[in-house]
Amino acid sequence: MDGSHVKVKVRDPNKQNYCNVKCDYSEHFQVIVDGNGKFIDIFAGYPGSVYDSRVLRASPIYGQALMYPPPGYFLLGDGGYPLLEKPVCSVTPYRNPEANNHAQNMFNTCHSRARSVVERAFGIVKARW
Repeated sequence: MDGSHVKVKVRDPNKQNYCNVKCDYSEHFQVIVDGNGKFIDIFAGYPGSVYDSRVLRASPIYGQALMYPPPGYFLLGDGGYPLLEKPVCSVTPYRNPEANNHAQNMFNTCHSRARSVVERAFGIVKARW
């Protein structure tokens, strides 16, 4: 699971709401992909100033937690997402892993590799437009 921004031209009187951290006007997209990069869920429509965690909480996937992910599975999110068990099970990396804690550092490395699938999926879609 990850969020991304798509630049937009804003005609809304509340234009400042679309200004993201890079000072671009954008709309926030949240996607969930499977291990092969296939899009399972797409949620869009929030302005660029909104954080990943808020978009997740507003998305239908959060309200329909019984539907996805299936029992025994979880969503991998980056540090912008909360670590949750319910209503949606999401796993995030250690925020401040101890320097000499091999297990925490190895977990973050494996987590990052697994999440690279969603980054590649975004890259493929964005390269088309």
